[in-house]
Amino acid sequence: MNSMERESGGEEGGLSLIPVSHSKMAEMLNQVTDPVRINDTVNALAAALDQCYQLFAIRTGRQLGVGCMVSARNGRRQRELMAQLDDFMFRLRNEAGVERVVTGGGPFCMERCATCAVNNGMEAVEVELNLPSEHEHRNGGYKSVKMPRHNFDPRIMTMLAQCDIVFGLDPYGVGTAYEIFAAIQRNQAQESFGDDNGVPHVPRYYSGVRLPQQVICIGPKWTLLRQMMRSMKDEGTVGEEELSFLHFVDTLDEGADIAVEFSTRWRERAKAIFGDDLVSDPPGTFN
Repeated sequence: MNSMERESGGEEGGLSLIPVSHSKMAEMLNQVTDPVRINDTVNALAAALDQCYQLFAIRTGRQLGVGCMVSARNGRRQRELMAQLDDFMFRLRNEAGVERVVTGGGPFCMERCATCAVNNGMEAVEVELNLPSEHEHRNGGYKSVKMPRHNFDPRIMTMLAQCDIVFGLDPYGVGTAYEIFAAIQRNQAQESFGDDNGVPHVPRYYSGVRLPQQVICIGPKWTLLRQMMRSMKDEGTVGEEELSFLHFVDTLDEGADIAVEFSTRWRERAKAIFGDDLVSDPPGTFN
């Protein structure tokens, strides 16, 4: 499936499975001038995307997937991080049983994540964003699946729809912070509205197993986010249990520890839903 977008159609206004580009979406909306029809068209497009998240669950729900959100830039700290990624990916595969690693398809740390994922026997999904800046266009040949997007929001939704765990790797840029904040907002919306919220502009989770998506922020520079969450708890606007999906750790090893712990719960739930034969166990560490 090369596009998550679908257009409305069918005998009774249902949804067809014909891929529709972003330009086609814009054309559909530009042809509508009546406010009521604009709202109906937007809702139809949102419902089409919603169906595609369900298709993702069917395709990927029996595989534990993680997303690695990290900067596309190449500084000293990025190079230090890249040197640690192979051991990190080895643990994700052999101890947590991760089968799919999703990145933004960019160079440097993102490319290294994809390379290490493939080298350790995992699928590497690269959700590329077509940007004019040259540094975003340098990517490697280690991708298993390439999913180009032309806008930030569809890219983020595509990435998060395939992840049971989201890693925010420090050092990060504005785009990485944006992705982590989006993941947190989706978790909070899920907590507030539940599985059957019926609100098309609030994305629901379709990671098959339906456990809360874990967000793991790795490194010392997530101080602002940590302070924001602490302030919300102090003011009584969120409870401790509402933020149980959010973790702050200092090292990749600590992040892998949380992934291993979560994978046990995920695997028990997945086997109950899909059956033992369709859910693989972690390969185990090799000496």
